[in-house]
Amino acid sequence: ARVASPDAAPSVTGGGAASPTAPAGPTGASSAGGAPAAASPSPASLRSADEATVTAFVEAARTAFPDAGWRVESYNRAVPRIRNLLDRVDTDLMLIGIAALLVGGLGIAEAVRGYLASRMASIATLKCVGGGVNTVLWTYLFQILLIGGAGIVAGCALGAAVPPLAAGLTGQLIPVQLDASIHAAPLLRAALLGLAILLAFSLRPLLLAGAVRPATLFRGYVAGGGNGLTPAGRVLVGTGFAVLAGLVWLFTPDARLAFGFMAGCAGCFAVFRVVAWGLRAGARRAPHAGNPSVRLGLASIHRPGAPTVNMVFALGLGLTALVGIAQVERNLSASLARDLSRDAPAFFFINVLPDQVAEFEALGNAPGVTRIDKAPMVRGRIVRIKGVPVQDVPVAPEAQWAVRGDRGLSHAATPPPDTEMTAGGWWPPDYSGPPTISLSDDLARGFGVTVGDSLTFNILGREVTATIANVRKVDWMTFQLQFAVLFAPGLLDRAPATWVVTAYGDGAGMDALYRTVTAAHANVTAISMREILGEVRVLMERMGVMFRAMAGVMLATGLLVVAGAILADRQRRIYDAVIYKVCGATRRDILLALVTEFLTTGLVTGLFSAGTGTLAAWAAVRGLLKLPFAVYPGVVAGTVAACVAFALVFGLAGTARALKEKPAPYLRNE
Repeated sequence: ARVASPDAAPSVTGGGAASPTAPAGPTGASSAGGAPAAASPSPASLRSADEATVTAFVEAARTAFPDAGWRVESYNRAVPRIRNLLDRVDTDLMLIGIAALLVGGLGIAEAVRGYLASRMASIATLKCVGGGVNTVLWTYLFQILLIGGAGIVAGCALGAAVPPLAAGLTGQLIPVQLDASIHAAPLLRAALLGLAILLAFSLRPLLLAGAVRPATLFRGYVAGGGNGLTPAGRVLVGTGFAVLAGLVWLFTPDARLAFGFMAGCAGCFAVFRVVAWGLRAGARRAPHAGNPSVRLGLASIHRPGAPTVNMVFALGLGLTALVGIAQVERNLSASLARDLSRDAPAFFFINVLPDQVAEFEALGNAPGVTRIDKAPMVRGRIVRIKGVPVQDVPVAPEAQWAVRGDRGLSHAATPPPDTEMTAGGWWPPDYSGPPTISLSDDLARGFGVTVGDSLTFNILGREVTATIANVRKVDWMTFQLQFAVLFAPGLLDRAPATWVVTAYGDGAGMDALYRTVTAAHANVTAISMREILGEVRVLMERMGVMFRAMAGVMLATGLLVVAGAILADRQRRIYDAVIYKVCGATRRDILLALVTEFLTTGLVTGLFSAGTGTLAAWAAVRGLLKLPFAVYPGVVAGTVAACVAFALVFGLAGTARALKEKPAPYLRNE
């Protein structure tokens, strides 16, 4: 466990957590540190061989000292913001994996339908000798569970083998050693989700097969034919999907994110269902083309039993994820490029003592230095919001960083340059009244406060309640010297403070400045913002590779679904090709009909996938990241072209046999 005192150094903008010490975990060693004390000038740590001991110590310390000026964290939560980021990445990857499984569920439904179509005679025999719906359902459900169970076991085994295999390959991507051990919880989670998807997507074709009359089965089973599901069947299928939704909710730590994911999936299914319905309706009502092969291709889109719906779903969902991730990554990269190109400080210098400030001001005249900014900083912690302890206030997730530990506080008589106030007004330069603060708009929204409300701070062991005089807009992405909380003159003027100095410039002058400061002032910490932003860009690129890979898996799953849907419909296509040949059609005519069908389906699906993916990216960039959004036409065009190419390649590959079959063997069987 780690105990951080109020004297731990905060971030340079007042936006970060207290600087951590090396987190202590179950290492078997015992440190010499004593018990934590509120007045301790540096963090203390407890090491224990037993993780339960660490957990018990953390809970006991929090219970015994609820209002202390320090906080205690276990080793796995030593840096909450990094831990939260890792948890969010884990959740996002899991949701992308679930989305890929949902696309695979369409393939399961189509595979079950195709398998049942090949077992028409067996199902008809069962029905004729007295077998009911339950007999058909349980007979084939047992087979599907055996096959699906084998697939789930194989998938979990391959997933468990990935970390050891990838441990030697990820050193260039992530700066930490990958844990190659096998964890049971993720495997169990994956197995339960796989089983739920298997059942949810296979129940409908099973129930439809069991409900069709024997005479209809002997004439030829058509998926989705007949009168559809009975009310009891609809309840059973709905229960299967409800269980699946419940597992997603259970395995996603953020309830809002789980709800948004399920709503997004439902919305995508609804959108592409409408797209498929519109495509079939449009093909049915399209003017008759002069070329008979084109007419046959359009008719194949809306004929009974056509795989149009599943093709649109599978390609649409996979490409929506791919274009959305690509647009988000492009916008993030562009935003970072803008931040790097504009006038951001080259260095932050923190822990500057008051008697050193004049020397830093003189450095503004050094070669290559264009500007020096400075501000005093006192460390403090928010303990109450509108008189309510922070632990009892529902602080928004995006503002929770401000109440996790000590903040950098400053004071100013005049507003910072280019200040845009959204509520209230600035105090007079000679203000001498009760404690008053200016609050950033993101914290005001996250805390649910406005002008006239109060915040209580623990500053150097003393609690101070201040009234919010104004709320101002702060753009943290400018990397200027800014503070979330600014006090009016009076309270902090004589408080012991250190100073934060920012230096602007470029080239060799900045390197010389760095060497001068670090050689002359051992107590000052120099932070290179350009190096940090460069590392952030590299990290974002690496994360983009990871998310694109997951989207690629989702798209590959969709392509397999498309191939499965076409193969499941192979017998019908062979039969159609035989009829066409008997009527005088050549291979070229049949090929043109197939190209027309798949080209139309791919083009329409690609256009809507580009639209839905771009809309999802806009919601993520503008709504979640609060960054400017731009549409990149190259991504959109690439999506449409890829969709058309995939539809043509997989469609023609799956129907190649229909072009080769001779009519005579099939005509003899009729």
